[in-house]
Amino acid sequence: MPGRRLSVAPGGDTEYEEKLKERMQRLEELVPWDHKLDTVDMLVEAQKYAKYLQAQLKILQEMPSHSAYPASSSAQTSDAGAVESETSLIMKNLTRNQVLQFLIDSPQIQKAFYSTQTFVMSVEQLPESADKQK
Repeated sequence: MPGRRLSVAPGGDTEYEEKLKERMQRLEELVPWDHKLDTVDMLVEAQKYAKYLQAQLKILQEMPSHSAYPASSSAQTSDAGAVESETSLIMKNLTRNQVLQFLIDSPQIQKAFYSTQTFVMSVEQLPESADKQK
């Protein structure tokens, strides 16, 4: 701004540059990728990620809280044959909302979803064309 002098930090950076660095570090902590990006690429990726999250939020808001479809009774077995995986047993005992909460709260799952542009949605939300392909 004209007439306003910014103080210089000990490293030679202005207050503005220090704030920018701090905010970029905060942004890096929020986004689901591990690699470092320059400022421009970081902002572009953050914009894409925000749009992805908005789309996922819309899907979750429109999702019915209870399913009209019965839970699958088919047991998953390992190559050894008869034993269900521990995760499968745990997931079977969770309510629909608990499963959704787990998927949303897991940074690893969110990272995997974003990297493949995958969304969580209910069976009721699948497009009719997907039902016809079954």
